[in-house]
Amino acid sequence: MAQQILTGTSFVVPALTSNTTYFWRVSARNACPTGAPPTELFADGFESPSGTGSASSTVFSFKTQAGPGDCSTGTTTNVIFSEEMENGAAGWTHSATVGTDSWALSPTFPAAGLNAYRGIGPATQSDQRLVTPSIVIPAGAAQRFLSFSQRIGLEIQGTTGCYDAGVLEVSIDGGTTFTQVTAGISGVPYRGLINAANNALGGRQGWCGAAGTPYALTAVDLAPYGGQTVQFRFRIGSDGSASVADGWNIDNVRVVSCTQ
Repeated sequence: MAQQILTGTSFVVPALTSNTTYFWRVSARNACPTGAPPTELFADGFESPSGTGSASSTVFSFKTQAGPGDCSTGTTTNVIFSEEMENGAAGWTHSATVGTDSWALSPTFPAAGLNAYRGIGPATQSDQRLVTPSIVIPAGAAQRFLSFSQRIGLEIQGTTGCYDAGVLEVSIDGGTTFTQVTAGISGVPYRGLINAANNALGGRQGWCGAAGTPYALTAVDLAPYGGQTVQFRFRIGSDGSASVADGWNIDNVRVVSCTQ
């Protein structure tokens, strides 16, 4: 984190990265310190306020809590796959078996950088799929995770249900057969039941949300797939009623293993 100059007596720490050690100290600063060398033209914030002694406190540290998809303390994080959607997302494919395929790299709601993959739940029936390249999940690692940032704006039903929704699926046979991932999800669990009327995903648990729902990190424990080659599929089902303009936005997709 860069140096912060305070003009008051308090400071609100900005969003911090999970599972990360941060160091901090406090230093006094005087714009015109007495006893400063006459040739000093730049104040870096660590001068002695009166030309005597050190103006900086002891260096302190703290570590933020582990978040979804973070490796445990004492293990090493190995990035197996990473896609930030900034350079064309090589190897990703998308299609629709019902309705129009709206999945596209979009600058409308990126989590970071310039783009995210965005799919819309239209006011018509649709079944749209966004598929990752093949990814080899290491065997024998202490932990393995898929993580991704999602901003989910698909039509909700009541307080817990969904009319339009997204689900995550996985294939272990080269993309021939996909099954929904339902276990080992942390960060953002499925919101609730997808309405069965006119939706190809009806009866499943899914993600949906109101317009303006912020990005959140979701992680999946990949222990069941150790030693296998997998593909993941982000799938939108819509029922043909109202549409939420935000759509489902996917960014910062990573697969990591944790080794000791």
